[in-house]
Amino acid sequence: QNNRIAYEIKAFIHQHPEKIISNREFANHFNVSLRTIENKFKSSFNMSIHQYMLKFKIDEAISYFKTFPNMTIQEIASNLGFFDQYHFSKQFKKITGVSPSVFKKNVN
Repeated sequence: QNNRIAYEIKAFIHQHPEKIISNREFANHFNVSLRTIENKFKSSFNMSIHQYMLKFKIDEAISYFKTFPNMTIQEIASNLGFFDQYHFSKQFKKITGVSPSVFKKNVN
């Protein structure tokens, strides 16, 4: 029971890569406090919901680069629910150390 919420959040993130859901929205959905949702997730996965969601989205982007080489960075950012290409690029570089365009060039 204790970890069920954390695993349901993780499953939701995987099933809806196009969405960016706030911790508050998850807390409301499960009818628990914000602190409860954050603590349950962190104790289960050793990272915050936000960190996990970003890592998952960047992994998805890398998969897109490999599977759909003709897809633009803008399209990928949009498919993964980022506000815009700039926000996506900033997060991508923070996690991978390189910009999406450099990564994309080197992957194919």
